[in-house]
Amino acid sequence: MLVRWFWLVVFLSFCDGNDPFSVVVPRAPVYGLLGSSVTLPCSISPTLNAVNFEVLWFRPQEGHTPILFYQDLEIRKNPRNPQFQGRVSLIGGLDKGNVSVKLENIRLEDKGEYICRVEKTDEGEEWYDEATVSLQVKVERSAPVLSVSDVGGGQVNVSCESHGWTPKPSLKWTDRDGRNLKHLSTDIFTKDSEGLISVSSWLLVSLSASDWLSCSVGFSDSSSERKESRVLLYTSTGLNGSERKETEYREESWKVAFIATLTLSLLGIVGVGVYCVLLRKGLIGSKTKTTEEAPTSEVEMNPLLEKTADNRLQPLFTETQILNEVEEQQQLQPQTEDTPHQPTESTGGNNDQAPQRNQTPPPPAGQSGLEENAEANHNSSPPAAEWQQMKSVKVKITIDPEETPKFFRITHGGKMVNCTQPKENHEEYSSKIFTLCEERFSSGQQYWELKVKESYNQKLSWFVGVATEEAERIHRIPLIPQNGFWVLCYEEGNSVYIRESSVKPTPLSHISADLRTVGVFLDCDNQTLSFYNAETQSHIYTFTSVSFRTSLRPLISPGIRDKIPVHICWINNPILASGSRKTK
Repeated sequence: MLVRWFWLVVFLSFCDGNDPFSVVVPRAPVYGLLGSSVTLPCSISPTLNAVNFEVLWFRPQEGHTPILFYQDLEIRKNPRNPQFQGRVSLIGGLDKGNVSVKLENIRLEDKGEYICRVEKTDEGEEWYDEATVSLQVKVERSAPVLSVSDVGGGQVNVSCESHGWTPKPSLKWTDRDGRNLKHLSTDIFTKDSEGLISVSSWLLVSLSASDWLSCSVGFSDSSSERKESRVLLYTSTGLNGSERKETEYREESWKVAFIATLTLSLLGIVGVGVYCVLLRKGLIGSKTKTTEEAPTSEVEMNPLLEKTADNRLQPLFTETQILNEVEEQQQLQPQTEDTPHQPTESTGGNNDQAPQRNQTPPPPAGQSGLEENAEANHNSSPPAAEWQQMKSVKVKITIDPEETPKFFRITHGGKMVNCTQPKENHEEYSSKIFTLCEERFSSGQQYWELKVKESYNQKLSWFVGVATEEAERIHRIPLIPQNGFWVLCYEEGNSVYIRESSVKPTPLSHISADLRTVGVFLDCDNQTLSFYNAETQSHIYTFTSVSFRTSLRPLISPGIRDKIPVHICWINNPILASGSRKTK
């Protein structure tokens, strides 16, 4: 029995002295924040006393210059990588097999792989093992910057930007109630020359959806590790949702009071005018009572009435006669400062009011002066009567999904379109890079407006105009009149231009690159197409000889150099020109 125990002890001693070991490191990358410290874990399994072992840490591409070399119970000063001088040390615990190192003052260039190698030499026998640890450097910047811009229709565009991150962070939108709005946003990530990542995002929301929005950027979903900013939703007046409603209520009340006062003033003027007319014709003051007790007849009480042969009462004057007399009196009398004025139409709004009674009526079709020779086009403002005539033929147009390329996205009920796969060079696409609207026009006059640029973004390209029903709509061809296209174009670097032939574009140097809203006026009967700066009501260019066989359709393109949309301005106008719309 004793012999058996003896040989068991000898066997265990032999195994303990020659048993191999393995180096253990984490499989997942180790993350460290720029400028802070991080531990690169490494240990021996099974747990052995590594005080007399050799420990070598180095990068795969720099094996001859280790970042740390432990031998003969001390850390060797040479050879050593100078990049890590004074920044690397063992964390302790060698007697328990812990050979991890601590890296101080993390730099961007520290990102990458590190090899932990442990070697044991015992009585001429040598055993070693090594494993690789991956280090990722996190770079966190300041909180994101948010901005809000009013786009009309009760909606605002909210943008969020943050710069200088690595690795790629995540961006999250939430509202006051904590709802995730990520599905409504468009995100763009870019990397600079130093490898740092910038993120920008934007979304369109309704002013009534929430009082404020939150944008957070970070590496995990934990709120404590994310940078967050919040912004109140406001319009161009700088008010949030509740304040805006209160202001709108006050403005509406002011409008009602103004209209009521104006109406009463006009009635007073009409009454005074009628009294003056009757007084001049001797119809007032010519009759007196015979006695104070004499009964007053209805005709005497109301001098504007008379009796007919059958004793019925009827007005002395018709309404038209009275108004004509009042106008004559007003023309004879000079207007004073106290005389109320009729409100005029704002040049920047969409109030489609009919001309006032005493305004000069708009000129007939074909005589509006829009058909000037193409060489005489210049940036001038049309007369008010011509602008009023165009506003009276505004039409509603809607983008046709069947005519839209797959790399375009239609939103807002067919009123907005943008490119989802931007390309720097338009020639990279062999298919068409525009879409058409559902409406078709073959006679009369039509006018519509397009928002091609916002003040808060940098649009790189856009195209607007018309195309014939017979024009090529599948393959890419030049957008020139010979092919059935009459188009106003913008390209960053080329400014605003038109194409009358495939040779080269004709620049419109008098048009500012800051053009934001384009008005399009189509006169099918006179075969002209005119473009206007709708904000300044100034003329841009007119195409003549716009000929077609069947019909013309509005053409829109947001370009393919960015993701910023072009949208149709929402206009409500009771007067619509004749035009057909395709039924589904």
